[in-house]
Amino acid sequence: MHFATLVSSLAKLWLKGAESLWITTRERALAFLVALTLAIGVLAAFETTGAFEALKLSKPLRPFPEWQAPEWVYIPWKIARSFQEEADIVLLLGGSTSRELTPSDDYVSSELSNRCGRAIRFINGGSSDQTLAEAWAITEAMPKGRLASVVVGVNYLRFEESMEDVARRANSSRMPFGIPAEVRHLLSENGINVGYSFPPLRWTGWLVNNLTKLTWGHTSAESIDSGIYTDPFEGYSNRYHYPPKPIEAKVRIVDQMISERLSLLESNHSDGGYMWSSFANLMTNGGSNVLFLVLPESSSLIPFRKRSEKYLQKTLGELESSRGRVLDWRIRPELNEQDFFDQQHLLRSGREKLSGELLKLFSETIPNCGR
Repeated sequence: MHFATLVSSLAKLWLKGAESLWITTRERALAFLVALTLAIGVLAAFETTGAFEALKLSKPLRPFPEWQAPEWVYIPWKIARSFQEEADIVLLLGGSTSRELTPSDDYVSSELSNRCGRAIRFINGGSSDQTLAEAWAITEAMPKGRLASVVVGVNYLRFEESMEDVARRANSSRMPFGIPAEVRHLLSENGINVGYSFPPLRWTGWLVNNLTKLTWGHTSAESIDSGIYTDPFEGYSNRYHYPPKPIEAKVRIVDQMISERLSLLESNHSDGGYMWSSFANLMTNGGSNVLFLVLPESSSLIPFRKRSEKYLQKTLGELESSRGRVLDWRIRPELNEQDFFDQQHLLRSGREKLSGELLKLFSETIPNCGR
């Protein structure tokens, strides 16, 4: 429905019922309707520009550094902060295993900048149970023309979403970004339509819901990890800390994965491979390199690996036929069981052991790094 038609319909309904309400004259009803229309217009303008622009100001809103805000608070803030820099961006996507993979963003950014001889901004955009629509929306929110590479952290659960799942979850995303047009197009090509939520007040709703988790007046040079988080391997975004779970607890988690999630991978891995291959092709067409990194895992995950290997290999083969690169890091000889909090989330010791190879890997995804 066009906006003018909507306003006209509202006007007719309002005028018809105005006398039965506290508004007793047509003039008052019209005045109220005009005020309501103006308010909606202001809200729409704020929704499309205001909230995100507030994050992108030189003294932006930012998460409180004293305690950990949810991922869907600090990831949009990190994206907004990147607009204030003139740096190529390396973006890591994926679930909580991706979130726990890397040292702090500032540490990785500094190391990559030194290796490449120019400013590089690394953003760990990993979040718990991140959906494909969320991951795709994060890339779309990035500064145009500066996304040098996208690294997608992959485990077995990355491919358990069907196209119907993506459509169903798209408009309930925790992130304040709408579903990208490319995702709508991909789904519609396969006969799946995604409805529009109305009103789509994502930025406004996000800002209102999270005002208590944000503070104002910090300069753009400050980061979430600065000040309190002085250890680059134990930063703001890390949720898992020593000691690791006992092996018995890890085994119970894996048993639950087998009983509850293996069937999803079996049913949906073809959809997952198709959608992520489409993602890789679109990103590379836009000038970004794409790497699918199969993440390290604890030995406790072996029973799940044995049951799901054929599905994973089929999906990885499809990704390799796209324009993305695939690298399998599941078995890392430098890691031991004490480096994993559970079946796959790394602890500080694991991050530190992998950091050198990880930085080398990230630098290889950046065009003209060190040349």
